[in-house]
Amino acid sequence: ARQTAIAGGTAVLVLLDAKVPEAKRQVDVVSFEANRSWYEFLPVTFTLKLRNSGNVHVAPYGNIFISRSGQKSEFDLSINQGDGKGNILPDSNREFIAQWDDGFPIYRPKQEDGKVVRDEQGNIIKELVWDWKDASKLRFGKYTAKLVMVYDDGARDVPLEAEVSFWVMPWRLIGASAVILFFAFIGFKNTFLGFFRKVRGLFQKA
Repeated sequence: ARQTAIAGGTAVLVLLDAKVPEAKRQVDVVSFEANRSWYEFLPVTFTLKLRNSGNVHVAPYGNIFISRSGQKSEFDLSINQGDGKGNILPDSNREFIAQWDDGFPIYRPKQEDGKVVRDEQGNIIKELVWDWKDASKLRFGKYTAKLVMVYDDGARDVPLEAEVSFWVMPWRLIGASAVILFFAFIGFKNTFLGFFRKVRGLFQKA
């Protein structure tokens, strides 16, 4: 009996930009959020949800610009750019995640033997990493993240904008600094008073 060999392969879904006569491209920002309202240390995770209410797929792209309140933008994160650009299918939502991790110190996933450590519930355990060469990257104060994206509606690039504010407050560092300054002040005060008493004693003996 003759045998037939069947070779397996990987199917890849490719979305083509076909010219549809009644194509409608409409994208809106459903939400743009930071995962918390305040942080002791970075990272900050941003979640963006977009909705495509049109009838063809769309691939918006852009940046998140981060600045301290009242100042110019200091940092930017790319959203849906490069070779891995993702499409939003018609009549559906899609989430995009971006993380700002340019800080000092910073929480990173804990690793043992090259593997990420997880707790009993499967959550990633994080540890605070102090890389002193990045000490100038200590973040403090109120920050605003502004989303600026565009998508092609078939005739022009349509902008999408949103923003969210959050605080970075390294309270343990602030508390430790306050304690150090307090004892430094006490030491300076005692030294000054001791010196003043000695000078006064010299004048009284004269």
